[in-house]
Amino acid sequence: STGVYGLYGIRLTGASPFAGSISNSGSISIKGNESFGVSLESEMTGALTNSGTIAVTGDNSVGIRSLANAKIDGGLTISGTLNVQGTNSSAVQLLGDVGSKLSIYSSLTTSGNNQTNQSAVAFLVGGNVAQGIYIGGAPSGTVSGSTADVTGD
Repeated sequence: STGVYGLYGIRLTGASPFAGSISNSGSISIKGNESFGVSLESEMTGALTNSGTIAVTGDNSVGIRSLANAKIDGGLTISGTLNVQGTNSSAVQLLGDVGSKLSIYSSLTTSGNNQTNQSAVAFLVGGNVAQGIYIGGAPSGTVSGSTADVTGD
């Protein structure tokens, strides 16, 4: 337990859908309970991309989450590192729908705190994903953080 609560790296809220895409290619580091690296709390018409690093330490926290009403009309691509530590904490929680594909090209890590070592589900999809889920590493010869297929296959 950190004693700090409710911190956000990127937070999307509002009554109307956000028209555009969101991309994190930098570093988000948060220490606080019930905190979120990226939190989508309303619908967006574009894609969400994380090619950076997200590190969250705190109980009941999530690296990337979307609430049930927060549909991502475009795709979701995770090619950067997610590391979340804390009791009941998760790397990814997608409760809203994804209107395109969900692609994961990197490691997702969760761990409990030092006393209980109890973490939640590392990766949770609770909504529909229109074009499926791809989980794999970047192709051989690809620059770190890139999703380009240098072999052409």
